[in-house]
Parts: sequence; C-alpha cells; structure tokens
Amino acid sequence: MLTIFFYKFILRAMKSEKSKKFFSRVGFYGLLLFFALLRAVASYVFIVPNAFAPGGVGGIASIVYNVVNLYDHKLAEGVFNPAVTIFVLNLPLVIASFFTLNKQFAINTTVVVLGYSGFMALFSALKLPVFQGSGMESSLTIISALAGGVITGVALGGSLLTNSSAGGTDILGKIANKKKPELNTSWFIFLFDSIVVLLSGIVGLLSAKGMDANTTFVKIASPIFYSFITLF
Repeated sequence: MLTIFFYKFILRAMKSEKSKKFFSRVGFYGLLLFFALLRAVASYVFIVPNAFAPGGVGGIASIVYNVVNLYDHKLAEGVFNPAVTIFVLNLPLVIASFFTLNKQFAINTTVVVLGYSGFMALFSALKLPVFQGSGMESSLTIISALAGGVITGVALGGSLLTNSSAGGTDILGKIANKKKPELNTSWFIFLFDSIVVLLSGIVGLLSAKGMDANTTFVKIASPIFYSFITLF
C-alpha cells in the first residue's frame, strides 16, 4: 500500500508545471553531461594515447601530456594530466564568457567543461583501457583517428544544438564575433586549431632523437596527419 501511495504521489508531482520544468531541466543538463562524456571518451580512449591534437584546449592538453610523459610519467599522470590541463585552460575562458556572452551559453558551457574534465579524471583514476597504435601504418592508429573524430563530431553537433560548447576556441570565437562581427570567426577557429595540430609534431620530434631522417620525418608527420583526420 505504501509503495502504491508513493508512486501515485510521484506521478501527481510530475504532472505539475513546476515539476515538468524541473524534470525538463534535469533532462537537459543530463544531455549536456552525455555530450561531455562523449568528448571525454574520444579524448581519453583514442586521441591522447596516440598523441593526436585535433585543435582546441583538448589538443593542447594532449600535447602537454605526451611531451611531459616522454620524460616523467608520474608528472604527466599527475599535474599535467589532460583532465587538469583542460580544466585550468578553460577556467579563464568560462569566466570571461559570463561577462561577455549569453549567460545561458556560459552556464551550459560550464556544465560541459566540468563534465568533460571530470570524466577524464575519472577514466584516468579507473585506468580504463585505451586504443594505442604502434605506428603510422598501424590499424589501431587509423581506427583511433577515425573513431576519435566521429565521436568528437557527434559531441560537437550536440553542443551546437544545445547552445553550449566544450570551451576553448568555441568561446574565443564567440567573443571575437561579438566584439568584431565583421570577422569570420570560423576561419579564426580553424586557424587556431590548425596551429595546435601542427604543434602535435613536437611530440614526434622529441621522441625521434638519435633516429635517422626518414624515421624522424614519420615520427613528426604521423601525429600531424592523424590529428588533421580527427579534426575533420
């Protein structure tokens, strides 16, 4: 009897206007966290382990982690963990968005950024398995680039539909567009992302010390090539 009464009470509560709005908001922010989860899966499982850097703050975090990891694995997993870097680099951008952009966009983006970095930290703590190729022609490397790009693309599309972003260049682009509407912010974002992609070659350069010219070229070109695939 108590169980039936409880369910009836819940159903009545859900039918009220306030409850409908509440559950609608809960569902909406749950969706934002789902898109953040997709971003985190793409980054943790496919992008970072292969030293890809498909632009934005996530790309910078991947470069920093992989460069530090060449010299000190513990430091890379700690202070320079991608989850930490993503949060730290996005923090000033998110704060700036509250003062310069639409408040709802800023709130939505805050939820995604916190979810993104939070899920990355959780995956790292749980030591979830990753897809890591052994070289440029490795099937795992190719699959990782494609899978990382597709999953990130789905998350990006979801963000656009929900007036949110994962931070980084999306916020910079919106701020630039508001200050100077005549600027083509899409090209601005593409240029910044392309610079990050090219910088991914640093990881290959540092890991190719003492190797011959051909091997060094492959080491440098591989992360750049696959980062562009993931970006698009």
